[in-house]
Amino acid sequence: MTFRDYFADLWHNRSVSQTVGRLLSLLTPPELREENPFKRALVVGGVLGSFGMALTAVASSALLLALSLAVLYYLLTQVVGIRVDFDAQSLFNGAMRDHSAQSAPN
Repeated sequence: MTFRDYFADLWHNRSVSQTVGRLLSLLTPPELREENPFKRALVVGGVLGSFGMALTAVASSALLLALSLAVLYYLLTQVVGIRVDFDAQSLFNGAMRDHSAQSAPN
């Protein structure tokens, strides 16, 4: 069962308390399955918090990378005066030529 199937099945014909219970069991380590619900909820909150922090770190680093590339482009084109002529069609023509069928030898 994939995650997509699991989450689609999670809400199917179930009450909210059953759904929350299944999410708690999904995100709880096997050692804590028999503990009280407060401790399980605390662990699940920590897991979700760490996922959120990791996602925030990835998103911020991607935005900083894009910003640094934009700053470099601005500095090269406006300050230094390098003119950039980029034709995106040249990338596609080369790729299409590489994937074209080869003719049979005569």
